[in-house]
Amino acid sequence: MFFLVDLVRHLTLPVEVDFVQISSYRHGARRGDLELRKNLDLPARGRDVLLVEDIVDSGHSVRALLAAMPLEGARSVAVCAMLDKASRREVEVPIAFRGFEIEDRFVVGYGLDIDERYRELPYVGYFPQEDEA
Repeated sequence: MFFLVDLVRHLTLPVEVDFVQISSYRHGARRGDLELRKNLDLPARGRDVLLVEDIVDSGHSVRALLAAMPLEGARSVAVCAMLDKASRREVEVPIAFRGFEIEDRFVVGYGLDIDERYRELPYVGYFPQEDEA
């Protein structure tokens, strides 16, 4: 959401914002098992849709959203990612607009969290894992 707000501030065309929520890795789910927790409220039919992601790693969530948008009747769909962790990609997804490609390390800040903490940081930083300490 933090990235989306800053992005919208720089656009010069009329924009409507809506949210979808996909959850993964819940209750022992296998990697790639996804649950749609919130669908679009605004109609996508006949519209150009920009899917804005804070981070793309495995690609499963983005692939699921890209598959769903034509079913919603979207005229076109493109992906914008603030961060791209391409080395973790399990399924290929087209990213039309990419902020930064990052290493395979856990990051927090600027809306990204670990256990709902560190979202408020005004920057993105690597969060050391046990094997890095």
